[in-house]
Amino acid sequence: MRIDSAGRGRGSALLKGRQNAPTREEEVHLELLRDSVLWDPAWYLRSYPDVVELGEDPALHFLRHPYYPVRHPSERFDVRQYLIDHPDAVEQRINPLVHFLLTPEAQGADAYPPKPR
Repeated sequence: MRIDSAGRGRGSALLKGRQNAPTREEEVHLELLRDSVLWDPAWYLRSYPDVVELGEDPALHFLRHPYYPVRHPSERFDVRQYLIDHPDAVEQRINPLVHFLLTPEAQGADAYPPKPR
């Protein structure tokens, strides 16, 4: 499947019938994800072939299902470590990457946890 710059597959119009439409809040969160260097839709689909089999939009799938099992949005963001460091993300029932992107800590971040420089 070819992925466009927004993280949607070429046939994303077909995918809309398989997933419930995103809520307004999810639309805002999807924009945050898709604009982040920490979201890699091609990597996500390679890493989680069940999402390909489901025919779901990878960004919406990750937004709705980041854990159980834990799924990472890219090689650059460790969901497990983020949840250990920020348990309030689970309490708030917010996607861990979205939680991160809404914090000042995310400004200029190209990885979580940050890689030693």
